[in-house]
Amino acid sequence: MLLLGPLPPPTTGQALALQVVHRRTDFDTTVINNNFENKSQFVRFVLSIRHIAACIVSCIKCQPRIAYISIKRSCLGLAVDCACLFLSRLLSRSNVVLHLHGGELTAMSRDFIRRLMLMYALRSSAAVVVLSSAMADEVRCIYQSANVHIVPNFSSNFPETSDIHVKASHADRGPLRVLYLSNLMYSKGILDIASAVNLARQRGVDVELEIAGSFLDDEHMTSEQLRINLQPQINSYVRYLGSLNDAPKWEALLRAQVLALPTFYKSEAQPICLIEGLAYGCVPLSTYLVHFHPLLEDLPFSVAENRNIESIVRAIMHMSNNRTHLGNLLIRCHQLARSKFTTEQHVLLIEAVLAQILDNQTAAT
Repeated sequence: MLLLGPLPPPTTGQALALQVVHRRTDFDTTVINNNFENKSQFVRFVLSIRHIAACIVSCIKCQPRIAYISIKRSCLGLAVDCACLFLSRLLSRSNVVLHLHGGELTAMSRDFIRRLMLMYALRSSAAVVVLSSAMADEVRCIYQSANVHIVPNFSSNFPETSDIHVKASHADRGPLRVLYLSNLMYSKGILDIASAVNLARQRGVDVELEIAGSFLDDEHMTSEQLRINLQPQINSYVRYLGSLNDAPKWEALLRAQVLALPTFYKSEAQPICLIEGLAYGCVPLSTYLVHFHPLLEDLPFSVAENRNIESIVRAIMHMSNNRTHLGNLLIRCHQLARSKFTTEQHVLLIEAVLAQILDNQTAAT
């Protein structure tokens, strides 16, 4: 199987999902990594040419039965993915699986050029993997006959359930502990959550915030501008931990009671950091995400209004004032994640999609 898409670093939901397909599925895989984050347009163009060349070589040399493409959303990225899709079908007669991660499909379809490319990709694919039923509906609005499969994101690590019970038993002690665990981008709401925690402290709320992640550019602010704007918000109860991985990351999640992501990032869909927060018994505090919140069923959660610091402060104050119920809620978050968002479940669903394609291919011959 030929895998085309981004791998960490930097860590994103899209990159982590492709990494899991590479490492955990029972398929021999060849990976062509196209993670071009924080590169100039010229460098991206040059790397895109190299990416297409690598695809040609792999298709001729390996003759993969399946080409698994974690599709990009930019015009250049989508064009490169469509070129690789065409080449994989031409040179190795591969069945193509598209994995769509971003929540920007409707906006993409309003752009005539990107809509044409997306339509071609959907029409040419044997299967389309999406994160939610809402995203499946968006795909079918673009191409009604798409063979769509819903595969939610996952948490790659879970604590012992006993650790969550210990955490829950201490939920009414000390400050309300909030964690921001994502790439630091203006559109992810990092300045909003930092400002909200400082404002809540001024109003007498005992709350602390830990921030973990790497600074990245977005269309609103460069990483350096963001670093400069965040610095005045850092103090003894708003702490920046740097970029965390492995044990330090899981320890930060186990300390936290709330996982905050007041995002307005244009292609936000189903952030893995919120799912990891659930796994570690953290209540999600974010803007409403149509590809995430419906999966929480009857679990109470706090929703912030888009780019509204005051609404985040209200949510923090509400949780701080209801600490007696917080412990039970932390346990319910963990239980929900174990029932819906394990890596094993994710891999089984992906393997079922791949097996169906291979069965159809065998039947056709």
